[in-house]
Amino acid sequence: MKKLMLIVILGLLVLSCRNEEKKSLPVIEEKVQSTTGLYTDYFNDTKKVRALSDKILFAGDTLAYRELYSIYALSGHKEEYLCTSILMANKYGYKQACYDVYSILYSMNEFVNKEKIVNKEKLTFLDNETQKFAFKYLKKAAEQGHFQAKESLLLYDKNGGFLKNK
Repeated sequence: MKKLMLIVILGLLVLSCRNEEKKSLPVIEEKVQSTTGLYTDYFNDTKKVRALSDKILFAGDTLAYRELYSIYALSGHKEEYLCTSILMANKYGYKQACYDVYSILYSMNEFVNKEKIVNKEKLTFLDNETQKFAFKYLKKAAEQGHFQAKESLLLYDKNGGFLKNK
């Protein structure tokens, strides 16, 4: 009797395992997005951009400035950030903004030559006034202790002329 009972229980267990629906793992769709795509989404988020802009313009918030700069730069809109950089440099004396004014103008000095980006060390593609303007902000950033500005300043003479390697 015990054997029969054991066989029935084992049989029921086997049948119950077979009848149980096999549950498959849920398929997780990964949304792979490039950095540029992600920051383009941030750039198009007008509420976020407006909130960061207000913190920068009305309070001189350096964290908001850096975040918004990243959004503009990594979404391919770096040049459009020039006005904000000038304002932050002049109104709040932020040394990173001073360097960014120079850096943005300097990046406009790049050109594409046979599918390769070439960066000219001189600010030759900029007119004289814009070159002086860029150099002024580079000097300003260096005077405020910005390390990268100090390094970049070594490439120029005291009037903003590019020093040639000997």
